[in-house]
Amino acid sequence: MDKKLKKKIIIFLILSLVAVGVIIYNFMSNKNSIAELDNKRIEEIEENEKKAQEEKNNDTQLKQQEDNMKVRCQAAEDMLFSNKDEKYDEVIKMTTEIIKKYPDSYRAYSLRGIAYAYKTPINLDFKTNAFMDIDKALSIKPDYGYGRFNKALAYAILCDYENALKWYDNALEIESYHWSYYGKGAIYAKLGDAENSVKWLKKALELKPNIKELLKKESEFDKIRNDSRFKELISE
Repeated sequence: MDKKLKKKIIIFLILSLVAVGVIIYNFMSNKNSIAELDNKRIEEIEENEKKAQEEKNNDTQLKQQEDNMKVRCQAAEDMLFSNKDEKYDEVIKMTTEIIKKYPDSYRAYSLRGIAYAYKTPINLDFKTNAFMDIDKALSIKPDYGYGRFNKALAYAILCDYENALKWYDNALEIESYHWSYYGKGAIYAKLGDAENSVKWLKKALELKPNIKELLKKESEFDKIRNDSRFKELISE
């Protein structure tokens, strides 16, 4: 073998080795890059799964808190309409505990406010507490129909009939609630306005026919009890 051929063979072998080395290097680099991408994808998937689980846990916790708050508020509302002695004091106590744990519970504020309103004729100092609480409920949830109703009822309890009628109308903007219609009818009855009283009581009866039994015995309708329109309304 001559020297030139031998030299060419050596150069070829060297270049071949270099080429193989480059191929191997690129292969390993690509393999490492793919591994890195796979690891990143795995990390992203794991992170997303972790976040999803955390959100699920948070949602579950919030749902449990909301359910607990609803149960406690319902217990307070049941107490409000019970026949128990000192029920308003009990409602105030129950709702205060709810508010301590759930400071954004507009329902608890509304219930405590109306409980204070019922106590106001006995202790005028509670008037401020009544409207502060109901206004707080409405500041948290302005479209809270029952909160608007309670504000109307609070005014009615304190014989501020002008504001009571205004807030019954505000409540009816949110929901067609039979007690709002009844409340308007009761106020007009106290004012001796049989025409308007019967007008709103008819609407209440359309939604809640058994209210008729209250109309037959409640003293707030005594001023119009002998009016023919009212008699016809409560007749069987």
